[in-house]
Amino acid sequence: MRKYLWVLALVALLALTAMACEEKKEEGTPGVTPDATPVVTATATATATAAEPTAEGAAYPITVTDMMDRSVTIKAAPQRIVATSPTTLEILYAVGGTAVARESTSDYPPEVKSLPEVGKAYAPDFEAIVAQNADLIIADAINQARFVNQFEGMGVPVLMVGADSFDDVTDGMRLVGEALGLSDQAATAIANLEAKRDALLAKVPDEKDTVLIVIGDEDRNIYAAKPESYPGSLAEMLGAT
Repeated sequence: MRKYLWVLALVALLALTAMACEEKKEEGTPGVTPDATPVVTATATATATAAEPTAEGAAYPITVTDMMDRSVTIKAAPQRIVATSPTTLEILYAVGGTAVARESTSDYPPEVKSLPEVGKAYAPDFEAIVAQNADLIIADAINQARFVNQFEGMGVPVLMVGADSFDDVTDGMRLVGEALGLSDQAATAIANLEAKRDALLAKVPDEKDTVLIVIGDEDRNIYAAKPESYPGSLAEMLGAT
């Protein structure tokens, strides 16, 4: 029981990706079969190719490799960013970025609540996204991989970022920071997140327990987290099964 409480504490502490619980709804919704299997890579690289410096000295155009192993070229520093899932929105704000619209269920950080809505993570409103005149779309590599062609058809750079593990979170933060010229802020946010994780892990009891992690969505459906899910990965991090 003590270990279960520590699992819950870690999930709460890592609020950056607590929204993954809502997004796992798609994974467990009867009759919904993704059209494509998301491939999330552990590395995100970038190469600056020209000279439009930002405050941190980044230069545009910049080409990055996103978390679906896609090469994405961003010609100028993004000014109007649409993040299409709770995960991508919170990663964006965690590294110091801002959005012009939000996924319908996103409510963190609090300042996003007043932003226009662009549909749900598992049902994006593409017309609403187009209406925002975005110059960068940050979409979810886990839950929105099947929509990548529709996103690409909007004629603006599309960065696929997702979180299916703690390492994916930090990789996503690093990637978004690189793409926005906010690498220093991203590095600081990652260090803070890892420090909180390490401090909590140091308090975890030595005994190994079996845990059941239950997830509830906005429609009051209840799901048990799979071992390979994000909450399952946190349990494994704590030595639980």
